[in-house]
Amino acid sequence: MLESKYLTQFQRLQTEGAELFELRGNRLLVEMLPEEEIKTASGLVMAKDVRQVRGSSIAQNEATVALVIYVGKGYYDDSTGEEVPLDVKPGDIILTSAMGLKYYSTFPGLQGYTQNSLALTTDDNIHAVIPGFVAYEKIKGLLNAPQAAEVANG
Repeated sequence: MLESKYLTQFQRLQTEGAELFELRGNRLLVEMLPEEEIKTASGLVMAKDVRQVRGSSIAQNEATVALVIYVGKGYYDDSTGEEVPLDVKPGDIILTSAMGLKYYSTFPGLQGYTQNSLALTTDDNIHAVIPGFVAYEKIKGLLNAPQAAEVANG
């Protein structure tokens, strides 16, 4: 089961120190989730294509899975003149554009920080939202379950 390295610390910051740290507008602080191994039907682990290494032009066009750990207050709608809050919350898992991520090489005050594990993105870079780890695991199970025809044919 996946788990977060930083979600608890940032939830504490949001409740006990919100006046000390604020993300502006429609920005999200996300924790990059580890990429899962891809296995063939016979169990061989597929090597990652060298063209897909983070930073290459091909990798920048791919989607990335990340955990939302801190959310900005929203954006200002020019047409209505109202503040619009974001519809994602800490703990949601998002599928986002890798090109829309800005990585932090350091994060002030965060002990045990691993370089490039936190990134900043905006809500317009989000392609899909999954409400947490339990739903993520359930989706993986549904998508990877054998087809009824495969089970019948054995």
